[in-house]
Amino acid sequence: CKEGGGTGLLCLHEYGRGGGNNTQIRKEVSFPEGETESERQESEKALVVSEESYRSIFDTANEAIFIQDMETGRIIDANQKACEMYLYSENEMLHRSIGELSLGESPYTQEDMINVINKTSGGEPQLFEWVAKDRAQRLFWVEINLKRAVINGKYRILAIVRDITDRKDTE
Repeated sequence: CKEGGGTGLLCLHEYGRGGGNNTQIRKEVSFPEGETESERQESEKALVVSEESYRSIFDTANEAIFIQDMETGRIIDANQKACEMYLYSENEMLHRSIGELSLGESPYTQEDMINVINKTSGGEPQLFEWVAKDRAQRLFWVEINLKRAVINGKYRILAIVRDITDRKDTE
């Protein structure tokens, strides 16, 4: 699915992620004026390799990683470790709210997390402990590192989440 002209649209396909669902990723690609078809194909190939590298790093990390909308906190993407930690498939994870993944009592509610995300949106990274909840309703402690990041040309919240239950149990 490509469009021609000075700007093109390149569609990348990923297979076997998060429960075997096929995911199509749409990428806007700018083609410099006068670029030959061969140069254009090389650009497209480099974009595919870059996306595959990103996905490989993202999904092999030892910590859960979430990419969230900066204004709403909506989960846009989650890596394999996040799915394992919270016991949801990737598709299910993308339909969860922060409140569903949290204790749900102050100070561990969706509203509390949105307040922290708002600080992060202003460029102030956050590192804090949080009581999380998985699909089986098991409560566990996590350490969350939030940073503002530009991902695919848009400001997003990058959340790195580490299970610290064992550490908290020994304290």
